[in-house]
Amino acid sequence: MIATIHDRASEETRNASLEFVLAQPSATYNQWPDWREISPPSSRQTYLDFQVRDSSDALVSAGLLRLTWIVGGTCFAAVQRGPVTPSVQDLPGVLAALEAEASARGAVNLTVNPFWLGDECDACEALLEQHGYIKVSRDLQNMPTTTAVIDLRPSEDDIFAGFNGKVRSKVRQSQKLGIEVSQIANADEADILSAIMRKMASDRSMEIDNQYNIGRFHAHIAKNPQAGLVMKAVFEGKMFGGAVALAEGTRAGLHLLASDPETQRGVPRTQLLLWEMTKILKGRGFTDFDLIGFPDDRYDEDAQAESRGLFKSAFKPATPYVTALMVKPLRPVAHHMMTRGRKIYRSKIKPLLRGAPS
Repeated sequence: MIATIHDRASEETRNASLEFVLAQPSATYNQWPDWREISPPSSRQTYLDFQVRDSSDALVSAGLLRLTWIVGGTCFAAVQRGPVTPSVQDLPGVLAALEAEASARGAVNLTVNPFWLGDECDACEALLEQHGYIKVSRDLQNMPTTTAVIDLRPSEDDIFAGFNGKVRSKVRQSQKLGIEVSQIANADEADILSAIMRKMASDRSMEIDNQYNIGRFHAHIAKNPQAGLVMKAVFEGKMFGGAVALAEGTRAGLHLLASDPETQRGVPRTQLLLWEMTKILKGRGFTDFDLIGFPDDRYDEDAQAESRGLFKSAFKPATPYVTALMVKPLRPVAHHMMTRGRKIYRSKIKPLLRGAPS
């Protein structure tokens, strides 16, 4: 297989890549060509468009290769929630092609986590191990290894009946209170939701980055309505919450869910919002609504993760395992030295910088 890499591909190539990604069972929004505009790289990162074709010139993978520069022209390479392929069995050839391109650009390793669930997750991880990949240590696993998926194929009534009694009660209470849920109408509303997200993050000591600029999602979806939804929840004329769901083939992924921590006591925050999103996504033909992330019963999780899991479990989702972040050293000595340095930075230095006065 041959990989073609572009600093920025032509519009025609990017359109072909997007069409390919959205047609695959392992589709993820992180591998949309436009993800680099929605979630711009940091000053130390570079996104590269790639396509991989087989001997018959058929496209077998496409997406974004991210390089994070370290020192002396070396970098970490990653394909976030990818690479996207038609099947697990297509991965070895795709990865070999990407490894060669990443190594030629100074990468000391390549980190991947193709989005496969359940039995296919197990098969994917086993295959990756056979080809030299190892699971990233738990302290560096910054993506979910278990998720929560609502099946959208039953009728609306059956889906609603499947939620637990507390969720159903909160939905009805929200409707009686006059809470209104609808799509974000303009950039100003997107900015309000961004502010709510930042306030919630501050209240819960959550770390957020430029993936939480709601204006970028709104602008993208305004031009590409099939790409997803940006929703708001309004009570007594004031927005107090919202959510973003993004298309991943026949699955929609809940990228974020936010509510104002100062919302009036006794007002349900997000149950009606998620129910209305569920109905819209079902109406658009999605078969699954992935709430993205759930406590992994194989590990000890922190209190925030357990709390989020308790909330999501009330919607009675399936909770399959998801392919973990796995890494292949391309320059073993440099990989081990720099991975150790990254651990020290994340565990010791970064918390100090975060707590330093501005």
